[in-house]
Amino acid sequence: MTDCLGILTLAAFLVTAAKFLTKRLPLPRLDAAAGKIHVVSSLLLLAFSIAHGICAWHLAGQRPAVSFLLGILLFLCVLATFFSHIFSKKLGNRWLMVHRAATICICVLLVALFLLMWFLP
Repeated sequence: MTDCLGILTLAAFLVTAAKFLTKRLPLPRLDAAAGKIHVVSSLLLLAFSIAHGICAWHLAGQRPAVSFLLGILLFLCVLATFFSHIFSKKLGNRWLMVHRAATICICVLLVALFLLMWFLP
């Protein structure tokens, strides 16, 4: 169950992050579609992250502690992206910088998690 939720969480993140790429392509219809999907996939990302974290917590003694640390950091970055959008009016122009920085941190942490899973099965 935890693995399935992890894969769903990753898929939701990839769909959500695709908006960044479609913005740079000369295809306005694709960008508009990605914009509509971005909102839904980001909410799914948050929901799947919470569910994955709850299910993974029960495996604390079976997995390396560093994987839980990376998972907690990933969840905090997901929360940072979520709240940067929620408080975008209060943050002014800085919200997008926070949003993108947290997304870059998610990418880096995901690579670290996959490397950990590769070398420490």
